[in-house]
Amino acid sequence: MKERILILSADANLRQWLVDILRSAQASLDTAANGAAGLALLTDKDFDLVLVDLDLPGMDGLETLSRIKQHAPGTGSLVLARKQSEELLLRAMRCGAGDYLRIPCNPEEISKAAGRQLKTSLSQRRSPDRSHGTRKTLVRAFQSICRSLDLQNVPGLPLPGLQALGMMARQVATGLNLSETAREEVQLATWIQAICELPGEAPVLIDWEELPAGVQSLLEGQEGSAAEIVQMALALGRGEDIYEPGRFPSEHLELIPRGPQFKQVQRRAQISRARALQDSGQGMEATHLFEQVLKADRNSPEVLLALARLKRSPEVVQQALTCSQKLGAWITAQTCFEAGLVLHELKAPGAANQFLRSSRLYGELRSRHRQALALLAQEWITGAGLPAETVRSAVEDLCQCPEPELLSAQSDWLAPALLAYPELEQTEAPRLIQRWLEEDSNRIAQEIRRGNWHLEARKGLARLLGSLPWIPGREVLEVLEKDHSQEVQESIPAGIHVGSALPPILRVHALGPLEVYQGRRRLPNNAWRTQRARHLVAYLATHWQESHSEETLLERFLPDSPSPVRLQQLLEVARASLRPPGWPEVNYLLWEAGALRFNLQLPRWVDVEQLDQSFARAQQCQGEPAADQYRRVLAVAGGEFLEDFEADWVLPGRTRLRQQLVEARFWLARWSLDGARPAEALEHAQFLLEAHPESEEAWILSMDSLLALNRVEEALRTSERAKKLLPNPGAPLSEAHRRTVAALH
Repeated sequence: MKERILILSADANLRQWLVDILRSAQASLDTAANGAAGLALLTDKDFDLVLVDLDLPGMDGLETLSRIKQHAPGTGSLVLARKQSEELLLRAMRCGAGDYLRIPCNPEEISKAAGRQLKTSLSQRRSPDRSHGTRKTLVRAFQSICRSLDLQNVPGLPLPGLQALGMMARQVATGLNLSETAREEVQLATWIQAICELPGEAPVLIDWEELPAGVQSLLEGQEGSAAEIVQMALALGRGEDIYEPGRFPSEHLELIPRGPQFKQVQRRAQISRARALQDSGQGMEATHLFEQVLKADRNSPEVLLALARLKRSPEVVQQALTCSQKLGAWITAQTCFEAGLVLHELKAPGAANQFLRSSRLYGELRSRHRQALALLAQEWITGAGLPAETVRSAVEDLCQCPEPELLSAQSDWLAPALLAYPELEQTEAPRLIQRWLEEDSNRIAQEIRRGNWHLEARKGLARLLGSLPWIPGREVLEVLEKDHSQEVQESIPAGIHVGSALPPILRVHALGPLEVYQGRRRLPNNAWRTQRARHLVAYLATHWQESHSEETLLERFLPDSPSPVRLQQLLEVARASLRPPGWPEVNYLLWEAGALRFNLQLPRWVDVEQLDQSFARAQQCQGEPAADQYRRVLAVAGGEFLEDFEADWVLPGRTRLRQQLVEARFWLARWSLDGARPAEALEHAQFLLEAHPESEEAWILSMDSLLALNRVEEALRTSERAKKLLPNPGAPLSEAHRRTVAALH
């Protein structure tokens, strides 16, 4: 049966031109010169596609299109306009336009656009599955329900929680290349069955007859890969041994994150939500969620310190310090530094001692820039009165820091401290101040306005502005010009070059759950109006080095309805989500030469990009410089790449970044062991064993580190465990075992 196409245009030449182009499609073609005539044809015939010229006499093209959609909502539509504007485009989309072309255009564009709309229209009319929208709605609804039940700590919750269990099932379905429909059905069936298995009265009433047919089939015991995934996920949630030989296919089992790793994914997601609550001023809710995380993992200094801030409790700070000692020297050094900051905020004693302890530990770990940061915190936050030479050396080391994000996070106290330093101009510190001004000059102005900068710091900033090539915007300069101190006003040199103000730096954290910050302001979850917009931003931000064609983006993000109009709509939603308040013209997503890319001219920081750069630098050097870069790789990596996403395009990046982290850990473990720092080597080896218990080298590094620490009996137990867990332990492990036994005796 031929497709039927209707062409509506008052321009006879345009009608004939379109007929000549579309005749090759072997479709049945009708034409009309105005909207009323076109609607009359629609009452007698069913059309698969309507081409509407917006310049129709009487009833204009958009009103005609709106009436067509009311009469036949499944009909494909292609709008033709002689001008193009964002307002006109949005009006066309509201009226139901499937695509939008500016004329004149070439015949190929017309043919391709018409072909896309015909394909979409026919698939919607002929497909037996009408439940696409229902499934999407159900996935969102059940995800919210499961998240709520997880937060309530309902008795009988599956391991590792309802939300994570459904996400894991979907991840396995993605790894097996099941269709998007099958992935959603697997996820829904897993969630629904897990909720039904909770003890006591069901927390949610589910009308099974209203569920999509595919979900019903899975719940009724349908056979096949999708059903096996659901049963495997539910068995895992009950705590059963899913690795029992022959119970589930090996190709399914290989796609499941191993126990501790999977729990870490859930834990990081909970911490991310708790931080979002804390940032939005919902302290009570954040406290409750942090406490839920702590029930599952008592040894989390990060969570304990967050609770210490929320509860204003020095006692909880001490708990964090005690926990950190069980986790290794590096984590202890980090925790001591953060503990010093928290104790200072709480005006509790002991901050100076914690900064001192942190600097000593970092010194033993041969991390000069972190040691310098701890020393300067001790001097400038607590007024320790360190020798001038010690402070000068620390400032010089700090200026060579390979972790700019570490210093940016401390800029509230570090910027005024550096600016008050008498030898500021003899150091590289002005370069740091310039970077912070470019990242968020408005925040610096606000801190000064609030009275958080002392006189010497304000005078130092006033003098510094004249030596910088330019400053972004006038706000900082105006704050200093209006300063109540005459000394500050007189310190401002003439001839300061003021450039255009920059929006606050956009920080994209894609390692772990996706988090996006504008300066210090975190974008709340409701900033993303659609999940597709969130995915599009994540994709473009983490593939910053590439431009992406319209065809690629349609295939990746709109496979169910590959319409350029829908892509434009999605792009506008993503742009609006990223646009900082007060910056209406800022655009992070750019079309150039027919392709979309991330705007590299605006201030931005993406953790994936930083990790890749540090990993590349580490491989080009040796010794301490390489160690600094590999440590930054680990510091930047907050978790798996976009671990709350299940899209196909995520998997290659996840595999690549996971391998880089493993290589960084192995290098640091070997370097630390060779440098007589067995405590740090053991810390890395234990991480490797948890993630890769099949690695013989990780077992050897762990045993040799224990021996170097004189923990001989523990080394022997480790050797015995390795024999059981490694299928074919080779000669190297046997030699390590021999060394352990010899040391024991």
